Amino acid sequence: ALLRKTAHALRGASGSVGARHMADIAQQLEALGKAGNTTGAVALIEQIEGEFCRVQVEIAALDMHSEPPSDRV
Repeated sequence: ALLRKTAHALRGASGSVGARHMADIAQQLEALGKAGNTTGAVALIEQIEGEFCRVQVEIAALDMHSEPPSDRV
């Protein structure tokens, strides 16, 4: 149950920031948890870790290109 719940939360969070590939991997992990099967879970977790690193870089790049807050009131 823990695998399914954690993967479900990760899928939702990933989707809400536009990390679709990470959400897809989390969905596969969630399906394993739902079936009570952990075969292949380690490989999926490793994929999520790699995708998480890529997403962090993308988010940092977006942050660097965003406009600074205006001091005007």
